[in-house]
Amino acid sequence: MDVRRFLAAFVFTGAALTAAGSAPAGGLDDFIGVWDAPSRYFPGKYFEQKAQFYLKKQDYATALRMFELSGYWADKVAQYNAGIMHFNGIGVPVDKVLGTAWLGIAAQVPGFIGFAVGRTVFWQPLVDWKAKAATRDQAVARIAARYREFVDLFEGK
Repeated sequence: MDVRRFLAAFVFTGAALTAAGSAPAGGLDDFIGVWDAPSRYFPGKYFEQKAQFYLKKQDYATALRMFELSGYWADKVAQYNAGIMHFNGIGVPVDKVLGTAWLGIAAQVPGFIGFAVGRTVFWQPLVDWKAKAATRDQAVARIAARYREFVDLFEGK
């Protein structure tokens, strides 16, 4: 083989490998736009990003399924989100036991110091109070009870 053929083959192969390495796999990945470096190599990140996509589209059932898939790959953010969705009934009927299980799994990390408890936990009591379906005292009591559930979960009670 002469040097020109060798160099041509080398350059062609390098260009082909470079193009293949930067191209998405196609199909659903192109549609969803999930193909950055972490998601390419870490399945947990891949499914978490898909879940975020479906959350933005308000397809909560599919987002939950993606969070659970990500959670099976030990993605703690996804495990937390799956727990919150089950606990509050976002995309599925309320299942506090399953929600607590997911949150407990998410908490099994050295250095984990707590949950970011926010509006998804306290939203409904506030909506009821604003709509005058509950008094202020009732809303406060419901929020306090939900907060206590999370404290107990975190402390392992």
